[in-house]
Amino acid sequence: IIVVDDGSTDGTAEAAKREFSVFREQFSAKSNIQHPTLKILRQANAGPGAARNRGLAEATGEFIHFFDSDDIAAPNKHEVQLRALLETGADIAYGPWVKGRFAPEEGRSVARPLAHGVARGSLPLAAQTARVAGATEATELRVASFNSGNTRYQLPATLYSGFTPEGPVLQARGLPKGNLVQALLTNWSVVPHACLFRKSIVEKAGAFPEELFGTEDQLMFLRCLLAGARVVHTPETFELYRVGVVGKITATGHAQQRHAKEWARFLLKA
Repeated sequence: IIVVDDGSTDGTAEAAKREFSVFREQFSAKSNIQHPTLKILRQANAGPGAARNRGLAEATGEFIHFFDSDDIAAPNKHEVQLRALLETGADIAYGPWVKGRFAPEEGRSVARPLAHGVARGSLPLAAQTARVAGATEATELRVASFNSGNTRYQLPATLYSGFTPEGPVLQARGLPKGNLVQALLTNWSVVPHACLFRKSIVEKAGAFPEELFGTEDQLMFLRCLLAGARVVHTPETFELYRVGVVGKITATGHAQQRHAKEWARFLLKA
């Protein structure tokens, strides 16, 4: 686990160390496999592209998950997407995601329950519940449900209690038909936290452009497609994107005007 502290002023590094210590104790007590390690990188504020590139350069794994502080993954995220990449030979696995809010008293502590275990099975989002590693086979978690079209998404209530979606589940129907490059430049967008990448395709694409702010992920994904990336859809898992989080870089002043300007810069570069 690589944490890049991009010149923050809110105690990010200390919080990461504290939470990782709790996670490591829980992990060691429930598993006989080697627990992950934590590396914290500090740098002067340079923006999202530079921060992700710093983490990418330090990473030694074959697969990369870019993950921001406002993202929360379903417990089976890596299991499902890694399996999809290995079975299909694709370069990028991409799954559904949904924007929403947690109740204030629960949003502050939601990360700790997530560290308790990894979902068993594929959590197929319909008529099933997830079992958490360490629980008995007979123990099933209650689920909180919300609908998107004809699909009912079920979330383990102990992990996602207090979550209220804002709008539909995005990217639940699969990849756009036809040319993905054309789709990306017209009516489709990609969020890297919903993906699992082969490190090799991101490096081949030249990683993230550091001169863009907020659209650097779109240009990186476009470069991956132009480099020949194959993309596979993974509807068996999903991610939550928290809105209304204090301190988000996308929630700073004049956000709409800045986003419009950055999107124009992205299109010109594209």
